[in-house]
Amino acid sequence: MSALRVWKGQECRALLSFVDEAGAPIAATGVTITARSPVSNVLLPLVPVQLPGVGKFAADFIGAEVGVWWVRGQCTGPAIAVDEASVTVFASQVMA
Repeated sequence: MSALRVWKGQECRALLSFVDEAGAPIAATGVTITARSPVSNVLLPLVPVQLPGVGKFAADFIGAEVGVWWVRGQCTGPAIAVDEASVTVFASQVMA
């Protein structure tokens, strides 16, 4: 995952690619994706959707609060793997 910048109310997409030590895609199992809101500190379990290709997943959420959201993706197989990335949500200077 990599850092992302969006505007308040915009849909965000967390993209995950699971790879082995050599960088080759792996068929991950037990995939979960979670987002933590910056203000209310609520954990949002997201619904991971497998994308075309081996080891590729995505989950969408709305950046409803201004600040830095943290997104965590992980899998349980064939080995445990975890990654986290930030999404910075900015207040709009045009929209309320």
